Amino acid sequence: EYTAAIKAYEASLGIWKELSKKSTIFEIDLASNFNSLGTLYQARNNYSKALDYFMSSLAIYDKMSINNLNFCESDFALTLNNLGTFYQSQNDFERALNSFEKASEKIERLVKIIPSLYQPDFALIQNNLGSLHQARYDYSLAFEAYSKALLIYERLAKENPSTYEPEVAMTLNNLAILYRNKKDYSAALESYLKSLEIYERLAKINSDVYNPKVAQVQSNLGVLYLSVNDYEAAFNANDKALKTYEILMKTNPDVYGIVYSKCCLSVGLIQKKDYSESRQTIVLKYLNNAKIILSNYTNLPVGKQLLDYLSDLMAYYNDREILLPIQELENEINKSISYRNKIEIQQKIVEKYFYFQKTTNKDFSVYLGRSLNILAWYQLFNKQFSDAENNVKEALNPTKYKKNEGYDKKIEIANTNLALALLFQGRYSEAVRIYLALKDKPYQNATYRETFLTDLEELEKTGITHPDVAKIRELLNK
Repeated sequence: EYTAAIKAYEASLGIWKELSKKSTIFEIDLASNFNSLGTLYQARNNYSKALDYFMSSLAIYDKMSINNLNFCESDFALTLNNLGTFYQSQNDFERALNSFEKASEKIERLVKIIPSLYQPDFALIQNNLGSLHQARYDYSLAFEAYSKALLIYERLAKENPSTYEPEVAMTLNNLAILYRNKKDYSAALESYLKSLEIYERLAKINSDVYNPKVAQVQSNLGVLYLSVNDYEAAFNANDKALKTYEILMKTNPDVYGIVYSKCCLSVGLIQKKDYSESRQTIVLKYLNNAKIILSNYTNLPVGKQLLDYLSDLMAYYNDREILLPIQELENEINKSISYRNKIEIQQKIVEKYFYFQKTTNKDFSVYLGRSLNILAWYQLFNKQFSDAENNVKEALNPTKYKKNEGYDKKIEIANTNLALALLFQGRYSEAVRIYLALKDKPYQNATYRETFLTDLEELEKTGITHPDVAKIRELLNK
């Protein structure tokens, strides 16, 4: 569909260029055409062309604005909004913020003149601003922007529910994710359930459009329940999401294959954290389904990454009888609120993995590396920065056990804790080298930058900081 749309817009581009030469009145159509092509090329991940078209569109609107042709201000604002979305997708948060704020300023002026016409556009931009602030970990500004959007959408939904209830549900879902990130779990649950109620009601009318939204919120609920260790509720939420995705995959497997597989892995993780014999059969079914699907996506980085996670989960279930004592210790850690206790228990886990590595014919090197990294994370919260550094270095370059194939890739995440251990010991330049080397490297669904920033925030919440943290945060946000 994108290919056909691009072909149609590019075919009309020449026509609008010729007409705009004859009369400036057609320039607004040319600008609109550029904007549409920018959006389409962004969807196709052709970022250089997308940026060129957005800039071409804005150049026209800017010229018209200078000439006091204010009738195109709303289109100008929406193109700036699209450019902001583009920059955010590239993790260029400063340019994204600049674009969104310019768009918001223009639309806000129009809202004062004709509120009913421009409030929906203002709410759209505020929602995008909220998403950007959340990505920058500025939760207070994100909450402010989402709240403005929600207030408008709820008011509009009373007058025109069929048009604006979906926007209410979307904004509630965004707010719920924000609350979850802030660890305000009760507020997150309330927002998720309100969003889910709307989407489920809309899905009864138009299942093709809204069933994907239902599945997405159910999956998000699973993440929330897992965050509060409500494993049964987390499993049930993901199970519902998976059943919906299975229906959607019958007609569109390419669109939903990856997201379905991620949900399968979530179920596997829940089972690992809270093993239940009664659900093991269905868990293995989901994991095998994911394995079949992901085998078709080995050419994509995300496909390879998810297959790695899957192989680790399957290995865990194969070794479960051996690892059962470790599972019991991990459950103790989840219940403990003292980092000193967590450290003592995690040290026992490390010792057990060393024992298994020496006394069995199985390879536990990755388990060892990850356990040492987890131990270092707890030590950071207990201000044992030197110990954390030593454990991370042993995880990254082991001297007491041998690495297996693929070890380095799986343990690379330990560098995030090494950077923190160095930073909090005042070794700024050493920490900076790690941050610069990894900050733009893909990790999970984003880059290491997001993980670095989240870790800093988690430590600061417990009062652990350093004068150089502000400089690191500034470096990461560039």
